[in-house]
Amino acid sequence: MLKFKEAVRLYSLKPELVIALLIADQVCAEYDTECLINSVNDGKHGQSSFHYNGLAFDLDTHDGSGAGRYCKFPVSASVAADEIRNRLPPDFDVIFESSPGNEHIHIEYQPKRANRL
Repeated sequence: MLKFKEAVRLYSLKPELVIALLIADQVCAEYDTECLINSVNDGKHGQSSFHYNGLAFDLDTHDGSGAGRYCKFPVSASVAADEIRNRLPPDFDVIFESSPGNEHIHIEYQPKRANRL
């Protein structure tokens, strides 16, 4: 039940991120809610953002009401973020960003290096 914002571009999307998109879609479907992907490798992000490498996306949540609001989960968006995090391998970071007016779930693929002896 994922939708993509019209301006979203998927060029250079890494295959690992497709796994996270599928899991996010599964969680949204289980909560019977439509979710909007509002950024992949487009938009403005920090200089070292994983978005520009096709390794991150933002899932619009905007907990609350109003026109253009998506992902009205029957639970809080932070609980939905936890659900997505628990289903993904540890090389993914899932962060609920709760800044007013810009609430979203940021998901990125960031391989963790194993300690070697």
